[in-house]
Amino acid sequence: MKSILNSRRIKIIVDIFMTVFLILSFIRWEGDPTFHFVVGTVCTLFFATHVFIHRKWLKTVTKSYFTKTINHSLLGKLRVDILLILVWGVCIITGFLAVGYFVWGIEWMSMFGGIHGVTAQLGAIFTAIHIFQHKKQIISYIKGNQIIKNLLYLVLHILLHAVSIYLAVLVTIIHAFHHRVEIASWFKKRLFNHADRKILPT
Repeated sequence: MKSILNSRRIKIIVDIFMTVFLILSFIRWEGDPTFHFVVGTVCTLFFATHVFIHRKWLKTVTKSYFTKTINHSLLGKLRVDILLILVWGVCIITGFLAVGYFVWGIEWMSMFGGIHGVTAQLGAIFTAIHIFQHKKQIISYIKGNQIIKNLLYLVLHILLHAVSIYLAVLVTIIHAFHHRVEIASWFKKRLFNHADRKILPT
């Protein structure tokens, strides 16, 4: 099991799906927290797997930090990684605690929703820095494996379609709200004209 998790292919597959579910978790589905909760839970599992897979690297770099043999580049990566684990840890815990407010309406638990939102924003920033720091390693993973390339292209294709559909629906709703008076007037005319035709004597 350990050798499977340590393989390059599994590492990049876990990272790809973790990134996908992280992006999906930022999509707001107003009125129904179920989607966000499910996506966030799946993302948490991938996050935990990611940390577990890279535990040896974290242990080695942390050890070199305390023995003062760490170089400047690794020190920067270690600091970002520690911040990532702490920020996402708080984000995940407060996300689960916020369920009390969103599902059962417990008012005082709404503060966890606020903390969850702020830490999610910070987590996104640190994740972007983390990806930038490891960009060479990520590119080498993708270049060396056609299956990973195909999977990445498929995931990006699906994401682009999902985002385009989401934006199209959002634009339609905004447009409809902006022209709500004209739309309501049109429907009233159609309904009243239809009703008048029904009651006209034959």
